[in-house]
Amino acid sequence: MSGKKLIVELFVNTNKGVVMDSHRQNLPPFRQIYGKKSQTWDAERNLEGLSAKELEILIWLEELRTKHNFELKVYDIEKASHSLHAISKKVRHIPTVIIGSQRFEGEIDKGRVLECLI
Repeated sequence: MSGKKLIVELFVNTNKGVVMDSHRQNLPPFRQIYGKKSQTWDAERNLEGLSAKELEILIWLEELRTKHNFELKVYDIEKASHSLHAISKKVRHIPTVIIGSQRFEGEIDKGRVLECLI
């Protein structure tokens, strides 16, 4: 077994016209999930802009991460550098999950994602 950890990439978009940094409405802060050293997710960013589908996938992947020991990288395409990464990965729909060469876009089949992790 190689020492490389599996990387799972999740692409989301927080800018849907409702992100306001001064308001937090019924959403968890996620600071415990994405610490200040995260390379991809800004822990201080408000999650109000995530759709219910994006939030559901984010929470589900975070739960799986602890069980299957993979690295989860979350990219918010609202940020310019993350948007460029999404373009380089040919992301067309949000949310998108990329595991190696496997891509799951839009309506994500959790069963197929789980198969890639096992």
